[in-house]
Amino acid sequence: MRSTKSVPLLLLSIIFNFSFLNAQEIILYGNVSSLNDDGSLSPIHAAYVGIDSDWYSYSDEAGNYEFIFEWIWNGPVTVICEADGFDTQYATIMPEGDVAELNFLLSPSGEDENGILFGYVYYQVSPSGPQIPVEGASIGATPSWGPEPWFQTYTNELGYYEMELWGNDSPWYIYCETEYGQQESEATVTPGYETELNFMFLDDEPPVESFLSGIVYGVEDDMIFTLSGAQIRATPNDQDEPVYETETNEEGHYELPLPSGYYDVTASHEGFQTVLTYIYIGANQENWQDFYLEHSESQIAGLYGLVYWETPNGNEIFIPGAQIRAESQDANLVFEAETGEGGGYEMEVIGYHHYIVTCTAEFEGMELIQVHDIYVGESWAELNFGFEGEPPMDGLLTGYIFGIEIDALFPLPGSIVSATPTGPADPFWETTANEEGQYELYLPSGGYLVTAQYEGYTSETVDVFIESNQPNELDFYLDQEGYNPMIHGQVWMITGSGNEIPVNEAIIQALNEETGITFDAVTDENGNFEIEVMPYMQYFVSCTTPDPSGMTQVQEVFVDISPVELVFVFGNENFGWLTGYVHDSNPEPFPVPNAHVVIENDSHSYDSQTGNSGTFEFHLPNGWYTIHVSAPEFESFTGETMVYPGEETFIEITLSEFNENGTVVSYFGGWNLIGIPRYTGEEQIENLFPESIEETLYGYDQSGYYLENIPETGNGYWLKFWEPGSASIYGEPFYEITLELTEGWNLIAGPSGTVSYIGVDDSDGILVEGTLYLYTEGGYEMAEIITPGNGYWIKTFESGTITLNVTEDLAKFKNWESLVSNANQLNINGQTLYFGMSLSDIEMQSFSLPPAPPEGGADVRFFGDTKLCSTDECIFKVVNNVNKLTLECDLNDDKEWEIIDKHNNIIKCEGIQTIETFDSQASFLLRIKPDSEIPSDVPIISAFPNPFNPIITLRFSVSDLSKVNVSIYDIDGRLVESFFTGAEMERGMHTVMWDASAYSSGTYFVSLITNQKIVQTQKIVLIK
Repeated sequence: MRSTKSVPLLLLSIIFNFSFLNAQEIILYGNVSSLNDDGSLSPIHAAYVGIDSDWYSYSDEAGNYEFIFEWIWNGPVTVICEADGFDTQYATIMPEGDVAELNFLLSPSGEDENGILFGYVYYQVSPSGPQIPVEGASIGATPSWGPEPWFQTYTNELGYYEMELWGNDSPWYIYCETEYGQQESEATVTPGYETELNFMFLDDEPPVESFLSGIVYGVEDDMIFTLSGAQIRATPNDQDEPVYETETNEEGHYELPLPSGYYDVTASHEGFQTVLTYIYIGANQENWQDFYLEHSESQIAGLYGLVYWETPNGNEIFIPGAQIRAESQDANLVFEAETGEGGGYEMEVIGYHHYIVTCTAEFEGMELIQVHDIYVGESWAELNFGFEGEPPMDGLLTGYIFGIEIDALFPLPGSIVSATPTGPADPFWETTANEEGQYELYLPSGGYLVTAQYEGYTSETVDVFIESNQPNELDFYLDQEGYNPMIHGQVWMITGSGNEIPVNEAIIQALNEETGITFDAVTDENGNFEIEVMPYMQYFVSCTTPDPSGMTQVQEVFVDISPVELVFVFGNENFGWLTGYVHDSNPEPFPVPNAHVVIENDSHSYDSQTGNSGTFEFHLPNGWYTIHVSAPEFESFTGETMVYPGEETFIEITLSEFNENGTVVSYFGGWNLIGIPRYTGEEQIENLFPESIEETLYGYDQSGYYLENIPETGNGYWLKFWEPGSASIYGEPFYEITLELTEGWNLIAGPSGTVSYIGVDDSDGILVEGTLYLYTEGGYEMAEIITPGNGYWIKTFESGTITLNVTEDLAKFKNWESLVSNANQLNINGQTLYFGMSLSDIEMQSFSLPPAPPEGGADVRFFGDTKLCSTDECIFKVVNNVNKLTLECDLNDDKEWEIIDKHNNIIKCEGIQTIETFDSQASFLLRIKPDSEIPSDVPIISAFPNPFNPIITLRFSVSDLSKVNVSIYDIDGRLVESFFTGAEMERGMHTVMWDASAYSSGTYFVSLITNQKIVQTQKIVLIK
């Protein structure tokens, strides 16, 4: 319960006097309750409610309270409510009268109402110097919604502080005071969560008097001598830069000015072992460090070994990224290394020393550490770090391995069973089947690719999901390797237009002349056939097409125990063969099976997959072709080749693995739509794209564009660059991603490989077809596939989810522009608009355009964010960074169309026109040329569209040669715009456009004035 406190007499006197002049008596009343499980309220008796020791009350049995306090300052008042068994609650009020009501709903103790504010305080000597923790820094906090209370704490030796504060939507004022100065900041604390706030104090003028000096000696056999020209290099501890360097003089002495702090210092000299030491540089004093470098030819020593986790199955899982640190206590020597992908490490050290070697690693969410003491003589010493125990493995996979030969089934003891998680290929689990052919593997819960192997038998791989805390059974049946004597293949007919069509019901006959044995088959509707034959025989295989052609081809082939493939092609003689070999980029290359190969030109398109040997073959019309090759976990390949009639062309293709160099993302100068094609962790955008312009990463949601610092996979972003270039994005690749989309336009990005139309899982049908857009230097363009590293716009009918999968089939996204093949077209600097025809509302959705790019991006669109206008008058807007616009009109109707700029210049819409514009944004009116109608004797004025945003077209008639003025007034009668201003205009119809971008929404009036008389007024409404 809250206790009262005494107040000094002098303070009471001051308060009294101040109150006498300014105080206002306020009656504060209310109720204190708690919430029951059924939603009802229970009153809390004897709860303390007060402002300070003078103004407070206790709630009665009904939970009600009331007291009077004097409001003696012009600001909010903090009220505290406390009760036994309940969390304390604070509230602020701003009295507006003599009576105020304030109710409290308290939570039972234990429910988190507070949050944690934590952080670090550092001092940095110069902007490039090391960051030094500040111990004993004072951290104070007070709420922004009132003058009290005041919380205070101090940093520890690591510069760390932590304090528990009330959770509130309003911020806390945080004050940090150190010997280096004071800083103020704000922080919002959320109940039950931690909030980080750090302080950095920077000394722009470091003490130049601090320096490190010493002598570098060489050691060879029993001789010790000074080394001139030795390199001394210092970097702040655990940092790569800045670098401070110097050389020793003729006496081997060096002197290196350094700001105060901790440093890694190395001494090196050609022909001698490099030595690393860790040292603290004190401020404004001399710091001495000598180095002794062993001659490299007389002493080659080092440490090497492996870091691994030993599973209950006896397997070793190698741990990459483990940190190895060797320290010699007798010579102040420090050496460091890190394990590679295979868990191995090696480091050179000075021989004839004892070392304390520490290994720290992370594995399966566990922090591992192990320390060894070792003596290193004149040669290399092996030191391994093995960890074991009970890792988070709670699923058992068990089963049997059987072999199959003809009709026999039997266990295969000694079979190897291995498992890797689906996706990345690390870690790796393996075991061996026992005498009964049974195996057991303990695995963490999740998805796996499990493979069974036995020498002389075909291996088998199964995709399984391991359930936790229960056995998972999986048996394997392995066929004898290679025993499958058969002849199979396809039969094709080349049409007169060069297309390949399969031949159905062609008769295939395989004849062995020595024995007279024949085997027959008939092709199916896809032209495929299979014939099981006797092994180790020579066969003449004939193929006869069905009537009326009845053509026959014969091929000779030898069949052992493996299948043999034959292809029969009938038809055009102007065909050739394209064969190839697809392999990886290893020095000793391995074939890439199941790679998707697409051969295409303007007239033809063919696709196939490589076999286990990485080879492919096409029979196709002669000519130039573009070849595309893609495979999971590899970068795609694109090239060109020529196919000659009657000849075979061979091409060898090398695919680079995604993990080799990261994913390369190219960009052009200016705004780009980008995506993150790999899991990079919470990397800042400047680390991923170092050449990007700061603070230009923008995401998009339904409220518009927002500034972002750390991009996420699956989201598309705008990012700006000064000039063209590329960046390599490193990290774990992924090949499937599920996206949460909202109704309307969404900015998305794909996974680490190409996604085609069939790779999009839109089971709920939320996507608007024909609305996948990418961004180029010229503006928006429709996209046919989703490639890694690029951002895309896509539109939905409603909110929902879609899944993107990397696919081998390069089927393109649907392009609905075929619906407007008969429409008129206006091409503006490479961007196409359609006009002069109508579509349904659903079809019009496919011609809507994404939100406009950020300022400085190129864009062309009709008002209403569409690229199709179905009315006789259309307004379009051009945003560009060039002074010339190239307009190309392609008309398919019998009407005359014209374009009118803001100066009312009329441009005939035909052929190619070039106009100059000095505005980064310009609006134009596209309309059917009006008939030369004879205007009525009464002048008329019309406005379209009305309401409008922000451009409106005004049409008016003049019956006789007149001096004309078109004036626009706001609702208060002020003139805001005027056109023509008394210019003489001939009899006829006239048009003018008004761009109201600079004006606010509201009602305006357009007056037509002829010969200084207002003859007609039209009301127009601007809605933004």
